Amino acid sequence: MDCSKIKFIQKILSEKEIFLVFDKSDIFYLTGKELDGINLLIAKEGEPYFLVSPMLEGQIRQLFKNANVVVGNDLLSQLKLVMPKFRKILVQKDISLSLYKLLSNKWSVKTKYLLSELRKIKTEDEIKKIKLASKISLKVMSEIVK
Repeated sequence: MDCSKIKFIQKILSEKEIFLVFDKSDIFYLTGKELDGINLLIAKEGEPYFLVSPMLEGQIRQLFKNANVVVGNDLLSQLKLVMPKFRKILVQKDISLSLYKLLSNKWSVKTKYLLSELRKIKTEDEIKKIKLASKISLKVMSEIVK
């Protein structure tokens, strides 16, 4: 898991806010793992919460040893276990209307482009990968031209 990305988000949050990550590509961006059927919650302090079904609990506990794992059959039941500590849920602005309505019926929900802003900032590792991809592309293109 990329702790620097998690810490960036944590700095933005207040004590009573929690950031819900539900998009598979965003979860991959933050964890480095391709995971289906989970949601991620990031609070101001501590390790993120993985919201999972009973079927996925063992897999997540094995992959992320120190993670907070919240087990429930659906998103609402999982959130109910965590939300007494928090007042507001932050979500990406690309949330579906149905999910927004579902969440806002129970809690205060605010949309924000947190991950969009974070993706603009590249780590050393990401820069190395971009440079490598560029070199490979140049080699391929030069071979095609021949």
